[in-house]
Amino acid sequence: MADPTSTVNGVISGIQWQTMVDQIIALESQRTVTPLTTQQTTLTNAAAAWKDFQTVVGRFRDAAKTLRDGTAFGSLTASGGTSSTTGRSLVSAAASATATPGSYSIGVEQLASAEKVGSGVFGSTSAALGIAGAFLINGRRVTITGSDTLTTVRDKINATNSGATRSGVSAAFSKSGAGTRLVLTSDATGSSGVELADVSGSALTSLGFSDGTVHANLAANGATQSFGVSSSTATFAALWGIPLPSPSTIQVGGQTISVDFSTDTLASIAAQINAATGVANAATVVQETSGSRTYSRLDITLPVSADASDAAASAATLAALGLSVGGRADVAQQLKSANAFTDDAAGGISATGGTLVTNLSANGTSLGLQSGDVVTMSGRRGDGSAVSIALTVTGATTLQNLLDAANSGVGSFGAGSRTATVSVVGGKVTVTDGTAGSSQLALSISATHSGTGTVSFGAIDSSNGTAGLSRQIVAGRDARFLVDGQSFTRRTNSANDVISGVTLNLLGAESGTTTDLLIDRNTDDITKQVQSFASAYNAVRNWANTNTADGKALAHNSSIRSMVQSLSSALLKPLTGLSGQYGTTALVGLSRDKFGVMSVDTTKLQSALESSFDDVKELFGRTGVGGSLYTAADSIARDVTGSAAVLSTASTTHAGTLDNRILAAQDRLATKKATLTKQFIAMETAMSKAQSMGSSLTSSINGLFNYNKTQ
Repeated sequence: MADPTSTVNGVISGIQWQTMVDQIIALESQRTVTPLTTQQTTLTNAAAAWKDFQTVVGRFRDAAKTLRDGTAFGSLTASGGTSSTTGRSLVSAAASATATPGSYSIGVEQLASAEKVGSGVFGSTSAALGIAGAFLINGRRVTITGSDTLTTVRDKINATNSGATRSGVSAAFSKSGAGTRLVLTSDATGSSGVELADVSGSALTSLGFSDGTVHANLAANGATQSFGVSSSTATFAALWGIPLPSPSTIQVGGQTISVDFSTDTLASIAAQINAATGVANAATVVQETSGSRTYSRLDITLPVSADASDAAASAATLAALGLSVGGRADVAQQLKSANAFTDDAAGGISATGGTLVTNLSANGTSLGLQSGDVVTMSGRRGDGSAVSIALTVTGATTLQNLLDAANSGVGSFGAGSRTATVSVVGGKVTVTDGTAGSSQLALSISATHSGTGTVSFGAIDSSNGTAGLSRQIVAGRDARFLVDGQSFTRRTNSANDVISGVTLNLLGAESGTTTDLLIDRNTDDITKQVQSFASAYNAVRNWANTNTADGKALAHNSSIRSMVQSLSSALLKPLTGLSGQYGTTALVGLSRDKFGVMSVDTTKLQSALESSFDDVKELFGRTGVGGSLYTAADSIARDVTGSAAVLSTASTTHAGTLDNRILAAQDRLATKKATLTKQFIAMETAMSKAQSMGSSLTSSINGLFNYNKTQ
């Protein structure tokens, strides 16, 4: 139900009492509440303005600081690094403030690359391989069983590339027409990329990662090196956690060294070698970093071999340590015909070079070749270059004649830079690439009869031979480069420890080519820093002029004007103790106009930087204008911080007090409004009653008059 005292409409009197109440209250609010809210707004705006001024002064102080401490003058630029022969970019560089300007001759002999190793070719990724064993991949264990597929082997290898001791190797499939290979790729560049060792069984050889041969693991310096391990002081059993070779002995420098993987560490083996051989540092533990991996390895400068007294166990120990590694020789592509050719005239024995082509049969069925037929041999050499040979059959044409034509040095497999050999082995046509590795080798043989019709010699492909492949698809290499004629090697294509303060980024290799790299001062950037300083100075002055004007939050504030004046005084203060040729900033292009606005003559400044860099740096330095203005700005910043804090506290305190006073005044106004409303309602009620009484009296009088008339 509505409050009966909330409104009064003056129905009887005709007076709008509610309007009168609202006007009275509005006048009272203007007298009592408005001054309080105005005071509150003024305090809040002033506090916000001081904080804003604090920010503006802080920016100027920071700009002055870069001049004072020389940071603004530490910007350097690197240029050059392009081959004058090919126009290729061979090297780029980034120079820090600690670099020294100068010119350097750079030669990039070899870029660092990440090693990539491939397995043999498999026909299925989901069929059980029937291979069992345990091997190490960069010090991490992988155990496979006969039921594992190529997919599960891939997943097990990738599982080792996680955690705190990552293997740093990822596995993926590579598919071609010949089948699928498992390819291992090092996450980091460098010569030591993918380190593999069988420690139980011969899984790596069965998977095709190794060719079955063994050789010493030689470092670039000729020393025999071990694989890298995550700790030189932890036992191998703790590091690997897999079935390990039994305790055995190896030979180092003619001395017998005992190795027990359950108790030995890399450090203990090194100590034993040095003690047994009597050669200082014959074995050393070196620490290396490759990508995210940091590891230790053993370098041995003396000859290392298996101990003949226990050859099998000793060889297993050398392999587990990585002192010997499996060979990764490439495999040459070999194509064989699906058909086995026989000599009909010789009773169906396997065809040989002396077999007449007119007597050839394929799997017991005569090819039906006759004199006048044309035999065509077409295909590709390993490098993809085309081969096309045509030979007309006579009664004396032998299979050797076809082979000779195929192997000739003109337009045949014997021509070009990548040759192949065509032969007949066990009655089958066999084509062998003369270069091992991935190959595009192809051959097809057909004959066109002198009458009509053709006959094919059948498919000749790798499904009946051997797929060409490179076990080491990409060799892991360290970068090799020259700086001013001195040779360097690094595991990555970046080096920050060759030229002080400069990071070199190797982009391309051109053996025998050198290019100039120029490290110079970045005068454009220095000029921008000075311009930023001038802009920050002008921002302080502009802010002060704007915010101390009439009607602003800090109108006519003498403290701010005094602070800004102190900056002008510091700028105009004579500089003493400078040893350079510049005594004022105007001489290097920094000046103020008659309105106090600071500007930079960039041409003048850059000219001074190029001719007398150190003098300009001193002018703006700790004892120069940068130091003076930084000191002044820092003092102002502290004063402003204090003033802003005090005003903010005062504003908060006053705001609380004013809020209470405003609320109290508003409560009083509400009470007064209610009282006035009740009074006006009472007046209206009284007038209503009076009107009612007046009406009754009038009726009585009129009645009397009417009565008398009727009488």
